[in-house]
Amino acid sequence: MALPAGGEPKLGVIPRVVKYGFGGIREYSILLTDRRFIFVLASLNRMFLVAAAIGGAIGAAIAAPAARDATGESESYIFKDDPDTLASMPDSLVIRYDGLRRLLLKKYPADYELVIDFLDEAGKKDRLRLQLKPPDNVEASARAAGVSGKTVMKNYAAETQASILRALPQTIATRAEWKF
Repeated sequence: MALPAGGEPKLGVIPRVVKYGFGGIREYSILLTDRRFIFVLASLNRMFLVAAAIGGAIGAAIAAPAARDATGESESYIFKDDPDTLASMPDSLVIRYDGLRRLLLKKYPADYELVIDFLDEAGKKDRLRLQLKPPDNVEASARAAGVSGKTVMKNYAAETQASILRALPQTIATRAEWKF
């Protein structure tokens, strides 16, 4: 594989993961290089906080139009831009592989969760919990072809696992946990 000008090859992309928190719903696309995960913020939706405060049908009516459709378009710009440029973008998050302490992909009844325990740049322990969510266009085309939502999620989890294993150094990949 030819190295890009920056010297850091792009080994894979996870098009969509979701982080739920007090600050809102954050959707990320993840670029996998030979050295690090680069989480690029695709969307931030704080409307669910307003909807939760209002509650019920009124809250759902407010939140639904505010939700941004996540499509596979983020994947294309991630492969076009340099990893250092993506890592320096506002709201991007970088996790170096040498700082990984635990990597777990686990199946729950309704979804799959990616848990990453790591040391940040300051050496402080941190944890990131993300829900896998296929891009809307992938889900829509699969359902149009008669594929169930459960199968779409299972395939997306398997693709995510394969992308991660391709990118991680062997010593770290052997410690990853896959519970699905």
